[in-house]
Amino acid sequence: MNVLQGCVPVDGDPNDVPKIIMTAEFRQTLYGGKMLTFGHQQKLGNDPEKHVDFSSVTHVAPGKEIPPFLILYFSGNPDTRAQAHRLEDILTKSEIPPDLSEKGTRITAV
Repeated sequence: MNVLQGCVPVDGDPNDVPKIIMTAEFRQTLYGGKMLTFGHQQKLGNDPEKHVDFSSVTHVAPGKEIPPFLILYFSGNPDTRAQAHRLEDILTKSEIPPDLSEKGTRITAV
């Protein structure tokens, strides 16, 4: 990985897939309503071991030559904020420099 100069993830949900799935299920339990018809389990399957493997936080560790991260997230969504801070925490503990940037409005490609 020493050829990479940095990393800018484009979606926060894969930072910790099991937690985002638990969050969706917990909300459904609390507030009722339908579960998403094309949520994470429909996209990624129902294998909890794969969910852990799909999560970027699973693969972060010191000494793996992981480049610095620029983590952009939308501050208006508590899930993306939590996922961004989770990744920041894991990177920091692994001595990989994260740069966290909160955006007040959605970022749209032009």
